[in-house]
Amino acid sequence: MSDRRPYLRSGVERAAIASQLRAAYEAGASVVELVEQHNISRSTVQRLLGEAGTDMRPPGQPALRPVRGPADLDRLVNSWLNGA
Repeated sequence: MSDRRPYLRSGVERAAIASQLRAAYEAGASVVELVEQHNISRSTVQRLLGEAGTDMRPPGQPALRPVRGPADLDRLVNSWLNGA
């Protein structure tokens, strides 16, 4: 039995997956995280992100993630104070 994903070949399903990947990527997920979450190859993730019109970050550049509350702010301040 084949492990291929026919929904990635073309059509509405492919566009929906591409849109989901773009939203996750723009929210801060890395390509590697998307590969692991969706069990598809790196090249497929990158192709789908391109099809969705995603502005790609340079390789290895982390996403800027917004501070979402006091816990995030405390973590950032502690990280800065500790030189991380």
